[in-house]
Amino acid sequence: MLIRSVVVICSFIIWCTLDPAAAAQSKDTEIISQQVSEFVHAYHNAGIFSGTVLIASGDDIVFAEGVGYANTEMDHLNKVDTVFKTCSIGKQFYAALALRLSERGELDIHAPIAKYLPEYPRPQGDDITIHMLMNQTSGIPNFTRLPMYRDARNVAVEPNEFYKKFSGLELEFEPGTEWAYSISGYYVLGIILERVSGLPIHELLETELFRPLELTQTGYDSDPVMPVGRALGYEWSPTGMQPEQLVHPSKIFSAGMIYSSASDLFRWTRQLHANAPFIQRGTHLLMTDPGEGKTENYVYGLDIWQYERGGAKYRTVGHEGGQFGFQALLEYITPGDWTLVVLCNSGQDIEDLTEGLKNIIAGIEPVQPRPPLMNALAKSIEQHGLSRTKQWVAAITEGGAKDYFVDEFEINNLGYNYLLKEQIDKSILVFHVNTKLFPESANVFDSLGEAYLAQGNQKLAFDNYKRALDMDPGNTHAISVIRQIENDRIGQKIVDEAND
Repeated sequence: MLIRSVVVICSFIIWCTLDPAAAAQSKDTEIISQQVSEFVHAYHNAGIFSGTVLIASGDDIVFAEGVGYANTEMDHLNKVDTVFKTCSIGKQFYAALALRLSERGELDIHAPIAKYLPEYPRPQGDDITIHMLMNQTSGIPNFTRLPMYRDARNVAVEPNEFYKKFSGLELEFEPGTEWAYSISGYYVLGIILERVSGLPIHELLETELFRPLELTQTGYDSDPVMPVGRALGYEWSPTGMQPEQLVHPSKIFSAGMIYSSASDLFRWTRQLHANAPFIQRGTHLLMTDPGEGKTENYVYGLDIWQYERGGAKYRTVGHEGGQFGFQALLEYITPGDWTLVVLCNSGQDIEDLTEGLKNIIAGIEPVQPRPPLMNALAKSIEQHGLSRTKQWVAAITEGGAKDYFVDEFEINNLGYNYLLKEQIDKSILVFHVNTKLFPESANVFDSLGEAYLAQGNQKLAFDNYKRALDMDPGNTHAISVIRQIENDRIGQKIVDEAND
């Protein structure tokens, strides 16, 4: 029996050694791991990524590494198990909670929300279903655009009272007829989940999902101060990376506020696609299948779409998210049974990074990172002054600044950085650059108008707010400022002259 066991073991070893498919796969993953490592470090060395990246094929992790600092003051480095804010990635957990309660007959996801929130204003409460909350077809306006959120994002609120501030607003469209991403729907979903279960949302997540699935590095972020050992979110400024102002958890509630690590998000993805969080067979398909006859769709807490690389078609199920100082992405990609996790705590956009990682997975050379225009612009302003910077800006924007990584929101953040420090001339220059690079964006003209208003130049403020409003008629901030200018005697004269 001993001789036979040795023969069997030796035969297995020889088969594994000689199997060309196994050898090729091992070599492929080694190549991918090396390419990903070089690519991620190139982004970090360019000063445009700090965080953690994990790539896995099936149950096998191909690459997992952190770069940069989780906490600069304490010299804590980012690692595979470093915990980050996951932003809107968390919506899939709340959707899974709703489906678990539905499986047990405690929640009817096709019932109107007024069934569980009888105080919800009519007729919206009768027309909107929980299903619509979860697939973003409710029509409820996104409250993050409203002053009540922007002006006091770090102030605690009572969720059961806060949601009433936007629940009675006019809907953006008839429920179920259109799609529009809004965190308001998931905020309302959280209120319903607490009412139905009788538990606060953090206990519900822990008892229903985190503990049973052994997600030991995942939880609900109920602490307004970032605990020691977790990644802090940073935003770039002319004087270096600065800790971002935290949003109070109650202001986001069940639209996000889940923290996790790359390794835990990988573990969750594997279990979700195996139906592990649910009782009934196939329940996970309500979150991972786009529906009959569809190839792309936003289902319950997850976005499903297709893309091509090198002539091959790929299907991805996932979500991305962003919150002051953090960017996050979690995707499950087929064919290949890939899991891609990107967690960033340096505030920069991660789209180019993730597109490059998908290229590597597909065997295509990724586009190497370019230096951020935001950094170069701030450096020029600080070292060479406004006059020389204007000349330099005119030259590079004429060609679209192709040699730089250009991100509308990063440049806007730089402008607001100067505006908050009352360095108004610098902020105007930065916002003006953004209008040249993104002439179809209402947001950049709104920001330039704000800077001119701070300067006291009502005419140019009016012109830019008017242009923003022409592109985005629903811009309530622009409407409010234009009315203020029109009601002002000096402003009225400006309007009269503009109309002549």
